[in-house]
Amino acid sequence: IGFIKFCSCLINFSGPILLGLMVDYIGEFNGKTSNISFGIALVILLGASYIATAMLNSCYNVRCTILQTKITGMLSRIMFHKAMLLPSYVWNEDLKISDNQLITLMQVDVSRVANICQSVHDLWTLPFEIIIAFILLYFQVREAFFAGVTIIILVIPLNTYIANRIGIATKGMMKYKD
Repeated sequence: IGFIKFCSCLINFSGPILLGLMVDYIGEFNGKTSNISFGIALVILLGASYIATAMLNSCYNVRCTILQTKITGMLSRIMFHKAMLLPSYVWNEDLKISDNQLITLMQVDVSRVANICQSVHDLWTLPFEIIIAFILLYFQVREAFFAGVTIIILVIPLNTYIANRIGIATKGMMKYKD
């Protein structure tokens, strides 16, 4: 699954590179001395890169969904089996877990664990994509690149604050949902 995601990331960045080459080609086109087959090849490669990216992303999503379904089924089965082995007085007196809390565990928490597949791949692909984007941006605009990086760094604390507020709101919502 990781190799598919890696290939998808690389091919995804070929689109802007090919588009830049196409713009340069059109800017230098004079009709007589220009090689038109080079322009046609760029158009074909650009279309093929977008098709390949779409196919790889679809394949990645299907495989992740299959893995998530297997993890969800396995964990739900384990939790249900363990819940059935416990006597009823344990639920009420010792654990103090209601039926609603058990259902929440089996639905919400199991699905969070099942989403680990995409989370793990996002953990390495997002920094990888950011680094590639920064490198490509630097080659396009040179020193102006640093202004964009500065803005991104300045926005990180705001994103952190918003993410923390969303986390607090989600915890509060889950408390009342149970």
